[in-house]
Amino acid sequence: MSKNLIEVGKVLKIFRYPVKGMRGNSLDKAHLGWYGVEGDREYALTSPKDVRSGRPWLTGRLVPELIGYEAKYENDHYVKNVEVQVITPDGKSLQLSSNELKRNFFKLFGKDVQILKLSTGCFDSLAISLISDSTTRSIGESVGLALDPRRFRPNLYIEITNNEFSSESDWLGRGLFFGNREKVSKIRLLKDNVRCVMVNIDPDTQEKSAAVLKEVTKYRDSKAGVYGSTEQIGEIRVGDSIYLSEN
Repeated sequence: MSKNLIEVGKVLKIFRYPVKGMRGNSLDKAHLGWYGVEGDREYALTSPKDVRSGRPWLTGRLVPELIGYEAKYENDHYVKNVEVQVITPDGKSLQLSSNELKRNFFKLFGKDVQILKLSTGCFDSLAISLISDSTTRSIGESVGLALDPRRFRPNLYIEITNNEFSSESDWLGRGLFFGNREKVSKIRLLKDNVRCVMVNIDPDTQEKSAAVLKEVTKYRDSKAGVYGSTEQIGEIRVGDSIYLSEN
């Protein structure tokens, strides 16, 4: 790594969401590829008759109960073309392609649902999302809630350890390196994450609190967290130190 780096943070949690709109899972480590965290949002649910979301996929914006379904790869290990397992709200483990799960989705959405697979990921914007504990804590304190970071569906949940910076948005346009290994991964932060109603939904109970999005909209210009893209592939681990580049 270059000597012109500043240590600014630490990785607290890594999240992957194999199916867009479903609850994801926490990882100890992940491979960062050219399309973000490997296996992230590789699948989505879609219906050709539905255009309400303005996008080709169906998410918790339309049916919050979808977040009650947890998607994961076997042993949390991603292998290309491996079948995704889905844990239903009543505890059943079903394959994503199973007829029983398709019937569940029909009940949720009131229509037949198809499974879309994109090896490059089903993203609304850029492939990597990052948010800091200072951001989630500040929002939570303002609305009187202890906010689970999964409300914001980040890939990387971090702690800012350098007092020169108050927010991850301070790093927009600059690169972040992860860890002290011989070959380190790097992302570049490119834009703020503009939020929608998903932040109102508790990931475990699916209960809604409209105060969260109201706070983000009124006092943060609808922004919380940042998006980035990969510049060097490699591994990211929980506990990794984070280094900020000059440019």
